[in-house]
Amino acid sequence: MLQRFIAGIADVPVPTARKVKVYLLADDAAVQETMAWPGWRVAGYYNARLRGPIAVNTRTDAKDIGFPAQMVLFHELTHHFMLQYFNAGYPIWYREGLADFIGTATFETNDIARVGEP
Repeated sequence: MLQRFIAGIADVPVPTARKVKVYLLADDAAVQETMAWPGWRVAGYYNARLRGPIAVNTRTDAKDIGFPAQMVLFHELTHHFMLQYFNAGYPIWYREGLADFIGTATFETNDIARVGEP
């Protein structure tokens, strides 16, 4: 904000982030049916499409794949967060690694979030 003020463009509004629509489907088979690339075994995915970003996820844990639904959703929402606030050409290992790391987040009753636990 200070840089914008110094440059004389302080009155230009800062664009707001695009909201992501989250679709929760019955199971991982239903997620597979919505995918443009069939054959990939995933429990969820993120797509930053022109009509607005979406995250598609299962409502229940993906038993065939072995990941809890919440972990997959946090993973996909991390992709959205990165693209909205840190949009750069990160290598895939970094994007997926960070999403896997944040995907492990759990929240305790005393307002503490834990990430990175197996």
